[in-house]
Amino acid sequence: MTTVRADEPPGAADGRLAGFRIVVVDDDQDTLDVECFILAKEGAHVECFQSVAQGLEAVERLRPALVISDLAMPVEDGIAFVRRLRVLDRREDQHLPVVALSAHASDYTRNEALRAGFDLFLRKPIDPRVLVDAISGILESRGRPETAG
Repeated sequence: MTTVRADEPPGAADGRLAGFRIVVVDDDQDTLDVECFILAKEGAHVECFQSVAQGLEAVERLRPALVISDLAMPVEDGIAFVRRLRVLDRREDQHLPVVALSAHASDYTRNEALRAGFDLFLRKPIDPRVLVDAISGILESRGRPETAG
C-alpha cells in the first residue's frame, strides 16, 4: 500500500478534489504512483493498492468517496473487483462510484466493464486533466464530504 497525503504536493489544499478520499487499485507500481500523485496534487486523500484483495479491504476500512481500478491485473482483475464491491454495496444499501482504467480500449472491454458495475471507463494512458475532470464531475454531483480523515 502507498499512501499519498493531500498535503504533500504544493497547492493540494486548494485542489478540485480536496477533502475526498479515493482508493486506487493498479498492479503496475509506476502507473499507480502517477495516478495517485495526480489525485493528491488536486487535494484528494489517496490510498493506493496493488491488488484486488488489498483494495477491497481498504474500501471496507476507509469508506472512500470513489474508487479507481485497473482492469487487467493478475490473480483477480478489475471486473472481479467491481463485482465483489457491488455485493458490498447491496449489503450496505449504497452505491460507491467506481472508475475503470484500461489500456485495452476496445468497445467490448468498455461495455464489459460498465455491465460489470463500473460507473465510468477511461482509457490509458490517461491525460491528467481528463482524469481529474471525470472524477471531479462524479464527486461534485454527490456533494462535498463533511470530513476526510
